[in-house]
Amino acid sequence: MRPIAVAGLALVLVGLAACSGAPDTERAEQRLSGVDGVLDADAAWVGGSFKVAPSAAVSVAVGDDLTAQEASELAPGLLDTLADLDWEASPALAVELDDDADATPFLPRRPDDDPGPRPTDVSTYSTGPGDLDRRDLAGDLALLVGATQVLEAPAQLEVTGADEATLTAVLPTDAAASGVLVREVSTDQALSGTGLRWRLTGPDLALEVESGLTPEVADLWALVAEDTAELGGLARGRVVLSVDDEQPLRLVRLELTADAPAARAAAGVTGPARRLYERLATAGVDELEVVVTGADTQVRRAFSADPVTTRWEPGA
Repeated sequence: MRPIAVAGLALVLVGLAACSGAPDTERAEQRLSGVDGVLDADAAWVGGSFKVAPSAAVSVAVGDDLTAQEASELAPGLLDTLADLDWEASPALAVELDDDADATPFLPRRPDDDPGPRPTDVSTYSTGPGDLDRRDLAGDLALLVGATQVLEAPAQLEVTGADEATLTAVLPTDAAASGVLVREVSTDQALSGTGLRWRLTGPDLALEVESGLTPEVADLWALVAEDTAELGGLARGRVVLSVDDEQPLRLVRLELTADAPAARAAAGVTGPARRLYERLATAGVDELEVVVTGADTQVRRAFSADPVTTRWEPGA
């Protein structure tokens, strides 16, 4: 079988919530470099204080063409080696699939500084301190690999608890063409975990699902994407569907842009927006929020069975 990392790079980071002293980063690099499939390893250390615990980061280059089978073979070696480092705290782990051999380690949940936004152009996996002991690393990596293959785009899988994880991706398509892709995700058994949150975005779309991207949600998204292409003669700028079936709550936000003053443009949208809400309500949508950005300002209005206001108001 070919080495796991022949065609690319993945980055693994381990952050420690607390440690009695700085870890031997050189030893960590040597040990992790010896894991089957690992091309390179780097280590970093951030010192703490009496208020903030120190943390360490270890990066391991493996490969961006990781398969589910290879993930299941890679995970035990990584876990065993991390355990053998004998650090005195539960590690936070991040895995970055990338083809950049000079990738720089980053610290998830860095204690003394905001790590900034996570990269969206590479596939990453990350957990917090203590989560790794309660997760199936091989299964998580296989899920990430499956998501990148179905979405045909990099994906980021972040674990925030034993049973909580969020998968984020920037889709390579717009809202009009996204229905087929979302449907494929919803019917893929490997991606259908009910505890998985989804955050899919694109040039003119955002789909936020709190607990499992099901075929029902995919059908709703297809309806929303089709029915919001234009409204009252105004072209869609962006559409957002937020689904939280545990509440339960389903919200649609439609952003429109007009050359005319916002108030005038909104007047022509009121009737069509009300009819759009009625159609979406039959599919389970609780509220439709319409935002019109005109030549002068921006106005918004929410349409629902029990609206808070029945007029257009300023602001986003």
